[in-house]
Amino acid sequence: MSFASMPSAMPLVRGGKLRMMAVTGAARWAALPEVPTVAESGLPEFETSNWQALSAPAKTSADIVNLLQREIAAIAKALEVRERLIADGLEPMGTTPRELDEHVAREIAKWAKVAKAAGLVAK
Repeated sequence: MSFASMPSAMPLVRGGKLRMMAVTGAARWAALPEVPTVAESGLPEFETSNWQALSAPAKTSADIVNLLQREIAAIAKALEVRERLIADGLEPMGTTPRELDEHVAREIAKWAKVAKAAGLVAK
């Protein structure tokens, strides 16, 4: 058993060397719609996923940040790029800086709760 990222697992799944039991995200993956989520498989509170984001230094001007966001979102929405990313097990989002800030805040709160429940403390 393994919790693997989609891009590392997809070649093994497609090659018949790995059987995917479930995906950990909130929804089924477009590339493998027949694979249920962990929540659908009996753990309704379970949801987590890998995500990546591009960050800039804190003092970067809003104009530059917004320009980068628009250009990256346009690339992520390009049909050829989108199809390739989905085939590799990635789901391009192209969110705004505000949406990313909100996502990071939710992730911090979720994992702080998990760490507390597990009795983890920072040293």
